[in-house]
Amino acid sequence: MRLVISTRITLLGSGICIWLSSALPVLAEDWPMLGRDGSRNAVSLEIVDDKIFIADDEGEVHIYGLSADADRPRDINTIQHPAGICASPIFANGTLYIATRNRLDAVDGIGAERESAALGFWPQWRGPNRDNVSSETGLLKAWPASGPPLVHEISGIGSGIGSVAIADGQVYTLGYMGDHEFVSALDQRTGRRRWSTPIGPKVDEALTMRWLSQRTPTVDSHRLYAFTSYGELLCLDTTDGKKLWQKSYVNDFGAAKHPWGLCDYPLVDGDRLICAPGGAGATMVALNKFTGEEIWRSQFEATDDWSGIATSDAAGVHQYVLYLGKKLCGVAADDGRLLWTNEAVAMPRNYTTPIVRGDLVFSSTTTGGGGGGVGLVQLSADGQGIKATQEYFLNPPNANGFSDTAILVDEHVFLISNSIPTCLELKT
Repeated sequence: MRLVISTRITLLGSGICIWLSSALPVLAEDWPMLGRDGSRNAVSLEIVDDKIFIADDEGEVHIYGLSADADRPRDINTIQHPAGICASPIFANGTLYIATRNRLDAVDGIGAERESAALGFWPQWRGPNRDNVSSETGLLKAWPASGPPLVHEISGIGSGIGSVAIADGQVYTLGYMGDHEFVSALDQRTGRRRWSTPIGPKVDEALTMRWLSQRTPTVDSHRLYAFTSYGELLCLDTTDGKKLWQKSYVNDFGAAKHPWGLCDYPLVDGDRLICAPGGAGATMVALNKFTGEEIWRSQFEATDDWSGIATSDAAGVHQYVLYLGKKLCGVAADDGRLLWTNEAVAMPRNYTTPIVRGDLVFSSTTTGGGGGGVGLVQLSADGQGIKATQEYFLNPPNANGFSDTAILVDEHVFLISNSIPTCLELKT
């Protein structure tokens, strides 16, 4: 097993000290000090064209180059931003989108080629495959001396901490304006607002914990699915923002309100919209994505969480993988039956999206009190069911899967754990 973790013990010089418990092998490497004063909270990672983007809540986006020939990521540049960043940067159509609490910036990433590039596609939470990996290429090899040019600076769309969804030439985001929360649609080329639709009253979310509930919209053709902190799911027409249908997680599925707000990232799978209310009346539901009519609902002992849903075809069964309460679960796509659970790789509260690779499921979790770990589960056929075998569960120092940062590149997982850049070999 090869486990690489860099961390600050003391803030001396321009480097970050490396340490790990003696029980685990270490490859010690120096990383530049991240953050303006060395004490920042990294929020997420994104991989684009062999480059890794790390955003932090002090308003910096750090860019590193990945290479199989190098023993460590190459420091390319840092974009300075005047406001804190709570969501992962998004790259689409040669443009890097950086969302802050009160502003959305678009930064040119490919220079003169941008106008001829195809319209970007990032239609949901963590991108097309929910893995935070972009398929776009052609990024600038070096930034201009004055830094990358700002394409758009968009204000007047409210305050929020969520990321954006991008599809068919439009950028979608949520924001509080006045006494309501709105979904706004922006022209991807010009940055102009095309429409804004109120989706619910303003919620006084807990400032220290609201980043758990980023609630990125899901876009499917001319439909957009938005979720409010009160637990309202709305389907809007992307052409004009008009409401097509609406469901209430509290009233329709028995979900309990939470002081940190409710959160879900609805998943489109064929003609179905898959949701995880985690309520007394429905743990998961499959809805007709066109009408909102219920197709199936499942009910088993689990509570709501802030985890995103991933898809898997492990052991030849199409299924949905997610955290629900203290369990990592697999739910059959055809009828919602519970296929398997694993509690060894889960913690009391889980905020991250599982990563699926074939019959493997990688997880990163938190105790909610500063501890946590990373784990791997192997799924295999077991008679008429599926067996979930724990391959490993590690508790490296400062492991804390609060932010949904994990990304898989080839056979390596990159993630941020308590603001520490970390690389793991997936299978070991």
